Formats: sequence, C-alpha cells, structure tokens
Amino acid sequence: MRANSWKLSQSKLATMIAVSVITILELAHGVTPADTAGRSHSRQRFLDDLLAGVPIQPVTAPIALRAGQIDGHSQPKGIRIRYRIY
Repeated sequence: MRANSWKLSQSKLATMIAVSVITILELAHGVTPADTAGRSHSRQRFLDDLLAGVPIQPVTAPIALRAGQIDGHSQPKGIRIRYRIY
C-alpha cells in the first residue's frame, strides 16, 4: 500500500504512525540491490511516498538502549527481527 493512498487525514495519521530513522536507513539500503530495475524503482517510489506521508522519528539514546536490550535477549533464543522489501 502506498503511503499517499491511506484514507486517513494527515493529522490523524501523524498521531497514529511514525517511522524511525533506522527504518529509513534499512529501506534505503534495499533500493539499490534489487534484482530488476522495475523492483528498484518500485522500492524507491515506496520510500519516497513514505517520506512524504509519514512522520520520521529520531532514535534517542533510550530508544537505542532498549532496542539493543531486546535484540540481546532475543538473538540467543534464535529470534531475529528481519525485514523484507518487495
């Protein structure tokens, strides 16, 4: 679903959804190595729409620490959080 196709008002969307700058980094990382030019273009369009329509939140030290704790507890149990860009 493209970010600009959501049927929520911008103000309501801003109170419900936000994206971390780390998520933007991860999505941008997936644009270039796409296996086809069409897929790369599609990924870039999604990222552009997301940046235009969703608030971007910074990663603060407390957030980074908590994320590290969650990851540190999860990986020994074999739990990995992965992302996949289509």
